[in-house]
Amino acid sequence: MSFRCPGYLNAKSLSEGGDCREDYVEWFFNPVLSQYRHLIDAVYRTMQYRGDDPVLLVCDISAEACLLFRFTMKSQDRKGRNHQRCEVMMVNQSDKPALLNGEFNAVPDEDNKEFVVDSVNGAAMPQCERHRVKNEVFNVYARNTKAYWFKSEAPTPKPLARQSPTSDSKRPINQGRTIDRSKNGERIMCKVLLALLIVLCVLGGLNYFQSTSEIEQLRNSLRISEDEVAKRRTEIEDLRKENGRLQKEINKFDKWIKTRSNFELNKVQLKIKFDEIIKNFREAENLWAHIDETPNPTSKVVKEMAERDGVSRSRNDVGKGAGMETGSFGRGQTKGDGKKKEKGMFETLGEKVESILP
Repeated sequence: MSFRCPGYLNAKSLSEGGDCREDYVEWFFNPVLSQYRHLIDAVYRTMQYRGDDPVLLVCDISAEACLLFRFTMKSQDRKGRNHQRCEVMMVNQSDKPALLNGEFNAVPDEDNKEFVVDSVNGAAMPQCERHRVKNEVFNVYARNTKAYWFKSEAPTPKPLARQSPTSDSKRPINQGRTIDRSKNGERIMCKVLLALLIVLCVLGGLNYFQSTSEIEQLRNSLRISEDEVAKRRTEIEDLRKENGRLQKEINKFDKWIKTRSNFELNKVQLKIKFDEIIKNFREAENLWAHIDETPNPTSKVVKEMAERDGVSRSRNDVGKGAGMETGSFGRGQTKGDGKKKEKGMFETLGEKVESILP
């Protein structure tokens, strides 16, 4: 059985499984219920609900209709708190018996400010029992009498006269609302909090000792790491010194290579000069060997002398040289002995020059 009925909803979420807000919200209030606003507010403030089972309050407003209050406790909100859900709907007397188990589905329609009610089979759900209160106007249906109580005597409804809606009819119901807690509930809560405190202290102690052990291990590891770092620094310093020494050796080697290069270049030039000197010595030795002979016109040296001084001058020079040579010999020396001596000098000089060259 499904039907629609005007209603009122005050809860932390629009739908039963929707996202919860931090505070209670009056989601909608159908204008049809405006004349019962004072009664709805009084019941909401006076009725205190706790427990998991639904609690129903029924107020007959006429022979054909009644106001049905349903209080349910829902799961935790964003701060981990359980919260109450209050649904009020105007239903026909003929539909009331099918709803007294409290397990019907009421889907809120915020736009039309109504509930779409789907009743369930009463035999499949445990039936709520009727409980009497001091005010005979209300019929309370609940499975557990400890699930509800009134702060004081149940409010007496005023005469059902039509009233125009006032500005107060739109104010949130949750303003100024407080929830009383029984002494047993406070004791249980204190015991639970004490147990949680003990558990937290034990866990904190275990975590402290475990953390202390881990910190000591980390300190030992840090000491070992510091020793390794000191060794590595010493090794690095030794390597730097060795690198400086090797750099000096490399610089010396570079200088030696540069000197060696210059030496090789000068050696080549010196060899060329010595080759020329040896060649000149050999030509001079040849001339010395044939100094008494008539000059060979094809000789290179004679040609150069002829070109430079002329043939006649060279002959005079040769004659003079012969005379000087003859005159320069000492006593007991002959011309042949001087010639041999000078030839030996030329040969000795040539051998020394050749021995110098590589």
